[in-house]
Amino acid sequence: RTMGFLGKVCGCSAVGAALLAVVVGLFAAGVPTQLGFFVWLAGRSPRFVGYTPAFTHGIEPGFDFAKLAALDLSGRRAVITGANSGLGRVTALHLARQGADVVLACRNADKCAAAA
Repeated sequence: RTMGFLGKVCGCSAVGAALLAVVVGLFAAGVPTQLGFFVWLAGRSPRFVGYTPAFTHGIEPGFDFAKLAALDLSGRRAVITGANSGLGRVTALHLARQGADVVLACRNADKCAAAA
């Protein structure tokens, strides 16, 4: 008698596999967002805030570059991988302009020194 792939991997019965599939389907469909599950989870512990875009469900976007430019990152440290070129270099440059202590992480020491 075979239980299928999920039954073999999880070691559960067909009923258990079906329940697992329903729960995964509900999360994938965004139902917890509509029920407020993620908001409840974020309210229980601040460490969950920002783990998923669902935490901003119903909040109007308020991003603006003036607020970003006004941030003071003094006393903050950022480790930027791939900081010798491309997005990593631009990110490191902007964080340094905001006052952050930036650590450049590169694979090639010569290119990293040139980027610094």
